[in-house]
Amino acid sequence: MENRQPENTDQFEEALEGLPLGLPEELPEELVEQLTEEEEQNLEFWGSLCQQLERRGSIVKPSDPSTENDMSFAIGRAGFRLYTCIDKEVNCLSVGLLLSGEDAKPHLYLLEEEREAIETEIGVPLEWNDPRNDKNSTDKNCYVYCVLAEVNVDDRDRWTDYHQWLCLYLEQFHEVFAGRVKHLNANHYHPLPDYSFNPLKPSAILPSSSSRQSNA
Repeated sequence: MENRQPENTDQFEEALEGLPLGLPEELPEELVEQLTEEEEQNLEFWGSLCQQLERRGSIVKPSDPSTENDMSFAIGRAGFRLYTCIDKEVNCLSVGLLLSGEDAKPHLYLLEEEREAIETEIGVPLEWNDPRNDKNSTDKNCYVYCVLAEVNVDDRDRWTDYHQWLCLYLEQFHEVFAGRVKHLNANHYHPLPDYSFNPLKPSAILPSSSSRQSNA
């Protein structure tokens, strides 16, 4: 199994939008009957992950299994969640930190100031993503995540390996980020000025001295 960024990042980012907080442990019978085959598989896959976290006595507390392709977990501060995601379109799993709310961008950039140390502590390169940099994106969250590529969730014989990988990096993310996000202060973020914007119209810009001499 290899950690690397999937080629189709647009599809991957779309899969991260709107992470749910989970469903009740016991679903009503009428709802179970309405689940699609994929939803049933998701429910079983995430349920097995939660059981694995419980058996490990993990610092990451399992939430209710989800029928969606993602789950989220508390990390001790509002506006921050750990998450796991299945993306069948690019055949990968991901574990990450989701930042939400109006301070998501400042918080992301403050964390990124420690990028080298954070990636060293987690042990793999991470993706640092602010979808709001894309004018076409409607996603208001920010993400820091790692990816396990070449995944086939339909192969149940590999679920044990997938769950071990997810548990490992959920715990790594919790250990590395929990203390950091607790002390983040968005007021400490000072964006650099944008020098690409020129408030003067072209007609108002005086020609250089060399240009004036050549025209004389």
